[in-house]
Amino acid sequence: MLARFFASTSHEHSFLYHLWSLPFAYLPWTIAWPAAFLAARAALAPGAKPERRQATHFLVAFVGAGLAFFSLSSGKRDVYLLPLYPALALLVGEGLRFAVERGGPALAARRWRLAALAFAAAITGQMAYHSYFLPPRDAIYSIRDSAEAAAALAPAGGAVGLVRNGALIGGLRYYAGRPVVPIGSPRGLRRFLDAGGKVVVTETRHLPEIESVTAVRVAFQQQLDEDEIVVLELLPGPHSP
Repeated sequence: MLARFFASTSHEHSFLYHLWSLPFAYLPWTIAWPAAFLAARAALAPGAKPERRQATHFLVAFVGAGLAFFSLSSGKRDVYLLPLYPALALLVGEGLRFAVERGGPALAARRWRLAALAFAAAITGQMAYHSYFLPPRDAIYSIRDSAEAAAALAPAGGAVGLVRNGALIGGLRYYAGRPVVPIGSPRGLRRFLDAGGKVVVTETRHLPEIESVTAVRVAFQQQLDEDEIVVLELLPGPHSP
């Protein structure tokens, strides 16, 4: 467990990865972080209400400790930080209230309208980002192309094998529209072959192990983030005992 935490072989990134990925992942609410910072500073200042200070101290410590914990892991994904989002949402909500409601009612109403316009603009920008910027990058971060290639090779109603990469099973099953059989050993691959399996998906580093069991043809290759994924057609004929 500790070895996987500190020396992961999947989604490996630097210690500072979350410091720049979290602001993008948390959009559009990231634009309210300055207000959240000012509200937290006021809540922690001498003379603030004790209950407000305690609540703010807990939320800041929760986010800071969680960010440090997940940064220590060598394997990093944005979804790993989802447990921090409720605490961040409370800090952001208090920041908006602190920033907008200072001053008289008329000024507060004007600030709420400006805040609504700012968030509407941010959401529009985020929609444009997901509509025009992300699709060209989809092939780099999605298993879709490999899944569709595997589905085209597999017999009608047949399963697709997945060799030693359980993290891909959900995406592969979704995009291929086929049952996915996890394969974790040469014996498992032989069982898949004996059951009529024709296609497997794996990383190129596992090719020697697969070729020790049966002949294969590389039908499709894809660069998936930092991994090279291949779709292999398992060729007919005798395989190693």
